[in-house]
Amino acid sequence: MDDASPHPNYVKGSATSQLAVLPLPTPFKPFLSSVKEPNTYSYHGPLFQLLAWLSSRPSSEPTSVRDPVTASIFSHTDATSATTTKSFLLTFLEQAASDCKHSSDCCWLDIRMTKPEDYFKIPRWHQDGNYFEHTTASTAQPRSKWATTLLGPSTLFLDLDFSDPELRDYVNFENEGAEWRSSQSDDPDNSVNKKKVDDYLRGKKGPKIVELELGQVVRFGYGQLESPVHSEPDMSGGDRVFVSVMFGFEGEMRELSKRWKVQWGEGWS
Repeated sequence: MDDASPHPNYVKGSATSQLAVLPLPTPFKPFLSSVKEPNTYSYHGPLFQLLAWLSSRPSSEPTSVRDPVTASIFSHTDATSATTTKSFLLTFLEQAASDCKHSSDCCWLDIRMTKPEDYFKIPRWHQDGNYFEHTTASTAQPRSKWATTLLGPSTLFLDLDFSDPELRDYVNFENEGAEWRSSQSDDPDNSVNKKKVDDYLRGKKGPKIVELELGQVVRFGYGQLESPVHSEPDMSGGDRVFVSVMFGFEGEMRELSKRWKVQWGEGWS
């Protein structure tokens, strides 16, 4: 990888950049060390309800956890402090909501707790498509997701120069037959295409992997030609806990929930 300084597509902390690494408000102190059982917890609903859950004080520690978000982490990891868990998740959500430049009243929170697996030894480089069928473009900030990692390796992001016409053509989703598109499915048999894509991107002049600290929040755009190219990290070496959130208006978020057949306003695993 070329160690050249990042191009304008990656601007630390810029509201209009496709990829931004936010500063840690306080030093991150790990509060869990293992995943007991793989699980994904998701919440689609009003942001105020999620913040209220995480703002509530636990009645006792560690046995009584009232909100479903913290309860899910407690059930599937070795976390022992409800106060610490709530505090980190609340800080993450508040930092993400403060960084979001779109007026949004609802969100999708996703917490993925995984055991070691070999599938991502070769990165699955991809861009996230548009989650909403009806959305309004904004010059204030690309439609984005915010993410952090509590345990294990962080998501890999490639700092790519999208002014390169060859690269823009390569990642064009309208090219149905491209190895780029076919490499992005979760089919474990796609290792050949994943390797071709990995070799191609790493061979481009200038790309570098953006390194993230544990607990650090990253914002990345989705659904656009210049949306950040990223991949799950190699997760073969240990457990991982990954958290992401996306904001939107109630109408579009309800539409997303209906399409994915998930219950509105309640967390589910």
